[in-house]
Amino acid sequence: MNELEFLDNRLCITSVHSHDEMRYFAVRLVSNGACCPNYVQSCHQRHSFAKRRLKDFSGIHQVLHLHIQVPKWFCDNSRCPRSIFTERLPWALSHSRRTLRTERVLSTLVLAMSAKEAERVTTVLGFRISHDTLLRVLRRVPIPSHCAEIIGIDDFAFKKGHRYGTIICDATIHRPIDLLRTREADMLTDWLLNLEKRPVRASVD
Repeated sequence: MNELEFLDNRLCITSVHSHDEMRYFAVRLVSNGACCPNYVQSCHQRHSFAKRRLKDFSGIHQVLHLHIQVPKWFCDNSRCPRSIFTERLPWALSHSRRTLRTERVLSTLVLAMSAKEAERVTTVLGFRISHDTLLRVLRRVPIPSHCAEIIGIDDFAFKKGHRYGTIICDATIHRPIDLLRTREADMLTDWLLNLEKRPVRASVD
């Protein structure tokens, strides 16, 4: 059985080796065609291969390093500005070095605790990520559109010791609602005034 089928059954393993607690896979994506991101139509004329490196956290002390050959295709539409494109992976964002499920694990951790604490947890799990990287993961988390009845307001470090903003959370479900670029009261006031429905109560730390 292909050890990477849980990610994509089109991944063909060409080699694998282990070092410490890491496993390294050289793989090739076997594909007969892909849709151009600009023009959603299937293209089948292969140009070459692109190399991608991804990390996948599959369990405690189970980190997979994937070196993947991904097909590049000619777009069949003569009006396409890119003409050649790299096939997208449904389980990893473009240009990302981590799989989507790894991003979900990291975002869950950094939403549940501080970035410093989450960094320590990832070290214990065998997948160490710096707190700065975890803050970037947090900023990519989609913000829910609903208005919370009870909100929590606290300082948020974009860069510790240099630049701070304000984080606003739904205090009921403990999820972020918005990040403001400064700690100024005027910006928070404007944010509150622009809400369609005012929160019932606010807690300021």
